[in-house]
Amino acid sequence: MFKLKTILFTAAASMSVSTGLTQLVDGHAYMQGDYVEVAISERGREGAPALEDDDIYHFYGDLPIWGFISNPAMDDWATTNGDFFAPGTPECGFGLTYTLLGETVSYGNNYNIFEIPGEITDYTETPDSVMVTWEGMIDSLQVIQLFTLKKDEHFYRTEVTLNNLGSETFTDVYFYDSVDPDNNQQAGGGFATDNTIISQSEMADDSAIVLAEQTSPWLSQVFLKAYGPEWKVGTGGFSNRNGEEIWTGTGAIYGTEGYNSFTDQAICIARKTESIAPGKAGTSFSYVTAFIANTTVDEPVNDASINELQKAVRLFPNPTIDQTFTIQLEGTFSYVVSDIAGKVIQTGTADNNTLVDLGDVEKGVYLIKLSQNGQSTVRKLQLN
Repeated sequence: MFKLKTILFTAAASMSVSTGLTQLVDGHAYMQGDYVEVAISERGREGAPALEDDDIYHFYGDLPIWGFISNPAMDDWATTNGDFFAPGTPECGFGLTYTLLGETVSYGNNYNIFEIPGEITDYTETPDSVMVTWEGMIDSLQVIQLFTLKKDEHFYRTEVTLNNLGSETFTDVYFYDSVDPDNNQQAGGGFATDNTIISQSEMADDSAIVLAEQTSPWLSQVFLKAYGPEWKVGTGGFSNRNGEEIWTGTGAIYGTEGYNSFTDQAICIARKTESIAPGKAGTSFSYVTAFIANTTVDEPVNDASINELQKAVRLFPNPTIDQTFTIQLEGTFSYVVSDIAGKVIQTGTADNNTLVDLGDVEKGVYLIKLSQNGQSTVRKLQLN
């Protein structure tokens, strides 16, 4: 069946901040690797305005909105898989379903909806990776998303942290991501994909993998993958704005392992957290969006500990004043300051707080890796 999808258009302004071939334009982030390119909107999801007069990316030229695109054949982009969706109607996005003070609510962000206020707060490119951070808040539930694209890989990872900054406990918290694939299609084409639940957690193992595939004009695949009994995947529907339905496989969603359908519908993934109590300790987890079948999703590391370190560190002032700044972190830690090319500028160890003086270093953007108790985190520093 052929249909025309309604696509809304917002022109991107010309002002941008760029590093190499990756750009931050009007609050949208454009990530580029060797084989994958991703456009993250100000709403914290794929689907940013196409850049005008831009010839360094490989997205479809006549689409006003970019999502993500890949080149798994590694043939210098002679064959491209994507744009994978044209945000509009149906739409793609992420959201939360939870119960607070006895009321269950659902909120979501996509190209048409902006119910979880937030913005891109950090953008870093190194020789190996591109990292974009989006932060938002709804009902005192803080949402932090870190998108990481390793330039030589065929997938990108989304790490999510949920923090309860209020005084009441959130229960039955579902985070979800829903994608209408439309592999290799443009507006006015046929949009059916072969959608399959490859594996479902708590079945053969705890992997949760859903695939959307198309074989014409060449093989095109997009996977959502996660590991752990808290994760579920599904397929079905378009306006998927209820995380509980995705997790339970109800409503318009099918979640049985092995289920297959060749149709124009979404693939989706959801994670359930039983409760998030008030205080600093939240919950952290990650999943991947992949474009080749052999992308593995290992049993997760201790994401909670990593993110606790991320939240515990303070760098101030940032940007610096007179090229000095303070690292504040309780306990003994080590640090490594390097430039964006990976050259080490300074190293050290400290207890609780340390004042770092980089007065003899050229002003610019630097990265600081902090390590403590086997965990590490990287921060960006503007040296003024």
